[in-house]
Amino acid sequence: MAKTYKTYLPDQDLLLPPSLRDWLPESHLVYCVADVVDKLDLSAIESVYEEEDRGQPPYHLPMMTKILVYGYCVGVFSSRRIQKRLAEDELNDANSGTRIMRFRGKHPFEHGAIQISSE
Repeated sequence: MAKTYKTYLPDQDLLLPPSLRDWLPESHLVYCVADVVDKLDLSAIESVYEEEDRGQPPYHLPMMTKILVYGYCVGVFSSRRIQKRLAEDELNDANSGTRIMRFRGKHPFEHGAIQISSE
């Protein structure tokens, strides 16, 4: 049975502003990070979550990867500091430092398991 994830709709319209893209200029680093992560093969991360059937659905894996990579790109490595930076930047205040820390503990970045596709 395939694992379900919490909904992640980055292009979903909000009340104010009408779109998340209205908050940031087109040249913002977050778009570069999003493009790179979208090209990553995250199957190694997904396989960890596929084995677990208990509890609430996890957050969307590409979203969590984008948050972690964005934090690294701006020189923030602490899970709680990444969460604080996201809340201050108003990009996403729903992800607590604990969730980022748990995600970081499960992901295989340091093992070289994630590959960038050539497409």
